[in-house]
Order: sequence, then C-alpha cells, then structure tokens
Amino acid sequence: MENKLYVKEGRNRTNIPFEEILYMEKYGARVILYTAEREYHFYSTLHELMGKLDDRFFSPHESYILNLNHIRSIENCTVLLIDRQCIRMGEKCMRRLRKKMDENACKY
Repeated sequence: MENKLYVKEGRNRTNIPFEEILYMEKYGARVILYTAEREYHFYSTLHELMGKLDDRFFSPHESYILNLNHIRSIENCTVLLIDRQCIRMGEKCMRRLRKKMDENACKY
C-alpha cells in the first residue's frame, strides 16, 4: 500500500503523505482533510477513504477519521491533536476511540 492519499480538489491533484494527515471530517457530500499546513476540500465518502488508509487511521464516528499518531490526549469528550486542534465527540465515540488507542498503544 502506498503511504499517500491521492486527492482531487477541483482542478488540482495532490498526493498527501499519511503522516501529514491530522484528521478528516465529513461536511455534507464533501470531506475536509486537515494537515498542519492547510485544508483540502473534495468529494468522497469516509467509508471509501478508510479503504485507502492504513491502521493508523480510525473512524470513531460517521463524521470523522482520525490519525492516531496525531492525538495528544483524550479528555472527557474532547480529542486534543498535536497541533492543538480540539474535536468534540459523544461518549460512545470516545469509548471506541479509547479502546482503539489502548489496542494499538504498542504499535505507535
């Protein structure tokens, strides 16, 4: 598997290395992919994207895909990323995320 995600944003085409992806968020029919440098807006589904990503990515909620390598902490219902971005989720999603983080603690 290639460690890059190919993104078509309008007329632009970009290969984004997995390690640069902080997280992705569903926004209507579009996805917003966040890196430390910028945001990419494109049409896709999170399900389709998960099929292209490796096991460092996790979708605790139907609206998000998180890069586990970029999570600084999980507190109550908030995920704090290494760039200080905060993502709020419900307790059920947070339980799934904590379980995934515990399962993969030795991998990362």
